[in-house]
Amino acid sequence: MFINPVIDVLYVLYVVIWMALSIVLPGFGKKTLSTKDAIISLLSVRHPLSLKEIFSDIKKEYAISASYQAVHKMLHSLEGERVVVKNGSKFSLSAEWILNVKAFSARLQSYSNYSLPSDWLQKEVLNLEFHSMVELIRFVIWVFNDQFPNPDKKSRVCLLGHPWLPVGLDPSDLEQVKKIFQVPYYGLYHGAGVLDQFGNTFTQKMGKQSIHQVTYPADGDLVIEGDYVAQIFYPTEFKQRLNALFEKTKSMEQFDMAKVYSLYMENVSIKMVITRNPILAEQLRTEGINLFPKSVHANSFP
Repeated sequence: MFINPVIDVLYVLYVVIWMALSIVLPGFGKKTLSTKDAIISLLSVRHPLSLKEIFSDIKKEYAISASYQAVHKMLHSLEGERVVVKNGSKFSLSAEWILNVKAFSARLQSYSNYSLPSDWLQKEVLNLEFHSMVELIRFVIWVFNDQFPNPDKKSRVCLLGHPWLPVGLDPSDLEQVKKIFQVPYYGLYHGAGVLDQFGNTFTQKMGKQSIHQVTYPADGDLVIEGDYVAQIFYPTEFKQRLNALFEKTKSMEQFDMAKVYSLYMENVSIKMVITRNPILAEQLRTEGINLFPKSVHANSFP
């Protein structure tokens, strides 16, 4: 197995995600501010400030206990990361960083309020379009897996080419994943690479059934919820690049978070067709679950 058994995969993934986002949003996912977050928060309110002013103010306003030398070192690091700029003896947030924050916030807004047609419950077929992988994933966890009827709590089944890595999601999204995982969940992934196994292990760490390197009886990505079947279609060129990213990552040391994040946030047209078809949904659900070992079935329920 490629993962050292002493490593907790879930926390490794959290660390990778938070590291990737820490330059974008100060204090993202944290209960208390670090020296770095305090400096960014302070400069977002008042600027320009000298090192002495920053050191004094973060102590008073954020109860930061870092030394003068530590604050100086962090400011130097933030300069290197192009988060702050220095003019003479005064520091300010860089215009580039501010624009990045605005762009990130705009992207969040663009996929956080996705709504269905008012008569969606009466429709047998819904044709939807998403403009990024993150928008698609958030729709599935917030709308499809949460609002589409499943009164009997039938098992949710995902048949995917590759597992959806929780990249570009925030803490509320991950809490929503925990909520929808209260219903039995089965993840089946066709991919056989390191990232496929990584995503597979992540799902298992969440306490759900998951297997990878499996050939499933359907074409394309499918998500089954109650009596509904959602089929997902990616543009050919985008799907090729997604496959290449998973296939070319030969070890976790090669896991390029920036590339994954960039691809998941890329503006691309992803189509989804949702069909209300109880017979087809039950057939795909049964065939998917039957691909798991018999020992899994003994501990599962519909």
